[in-house]
Amino acid sequence: MTGGRGWTVSWAGVVAGAVSGVLLTLLFVTAMTDALSPALALMPEFVGYGLMLLLVGCLRAVCGMWAASWHRRRYEVESRTEFIPTAALAGVLGWAGWFVLNGVAAHTVGGDWVTVRSLAEVLRWVAEMVVGSLLLSPQGPVEARGRSLPRQAGSVGRTSRGW
Repeated sequence: MTGGRGWTVSWAGVVAGAVSGVLLTLLFVTAMTDALSPALALMPEFVGYGLMLLLVGCLRAVCGMWAASWHRRRYEVESRTEFIPTAALAGVLGWAGWFVLNGVAAHTVGGDWVTVRSLAEVLRWVAEMVVGSLLLSPQGPVEARGRSLPRQAGSVGRTSRGW
């Protein structure tokens, strides 16, 4: 789909980024939080909280890179900014999945699941996915490798190393 400024959205990238974001966040929360608890107990509370935000942010940035790589596979990309719509929508969809998952869990134990923090979390999801997508090169690995190698005289489409 093309937007008003000529941007395209890779729906496969949106779904891949969102699903991977939810799954990696769930894996981190269930597996790593318990493993890090002894170390986090030794730190001041704000340092531990910041460390957890940083780790989860890095995981979601990787998911934004995956969403952008799906976009890059489908469309010809000239600039990193073309990844932004796909990554932003992946962040919104991932947050929605995480919000519903948290809602089901909170309802099961009788807690509140709609809080200001949980609603504001969408901004963080979008920002982390967009930052991750901006880390990906617009050129694919094969294109970048082919341009950096010298060409043989008289060869068509082959480099000096036979690639």
